[in-house]
Amino acid sequence: MPIPEEIPYEITIRGDESKEVSVEELANFLRDLVFLHDRLWIIGSKEHREYPLDASFFYTRNGRPVPPEQRLRLGTIRRESPYELSLIIASAALGLPSAWAFFEIIRGVLLLPGERRIQALEIQKLQGEVKQSREVSTVSPVTRAEQPSQRLGDILDQQLEDGSLPDNRRETELRLLERDVERISQDAFRITEVEVKRRIVHKVENVKGDE
Repeated sequence: MPIPEEIPYEITIRGDESKEVSVEELANFLRDLVFLHDRLWIIGSKEHREYPLDASFFYTRNGRPVPPEQRLRLGTIRRESPYELSLIIASAALGLPSAWAFFEIIRGVLLLPGERRIQALEIQKLQGEVKQSREVSTVSPVTRAEQPSQRLGDILDQQLEDGSLPDNRRETELRLLERDVERISQDAFRITEVEVKRRIVHKVENVKGDE
């Protein structure tokens, strides 16, 4: 599936959390989201394609080559029941495939069947009754037969514009992405809903807010 013309620029993540959450658990959740985003950014970067994704310095503060203006940014955070976290996917402004892949993994891999809160308007969209450009939120169903690793592989393939990478590199990327997803799924903050707040047409600077 090709990268769509409109890429999510700001998303809101909602979900459940433990009754008592430590500062460290919150920090780990945010850090795990950053690791997933940055790994996808590196995978989709021609300039940094040879970066050793499994190196220990990947997890250090300045160990990843993502430019400051393209890093994942925090919009707002509200710890209630459910919690609400707004993220700015800044790389969407450049039309980078990694921005779309990050959104796809958050909504299509981490949102497991039975854990979603799909509203009537979203269901209409999935049935083709509402145009995608006019819809507010967006959760695509993942069938029980579809395994997370399969979905990750499909998303990963969308980012690679050519087949020049060796098979062991792709296997490493997929293994590390699976590890990222596993960490996020085990965090104290469980994701149950993803909503798109703003989209951006890639290669165009005007950000579109949902009405």
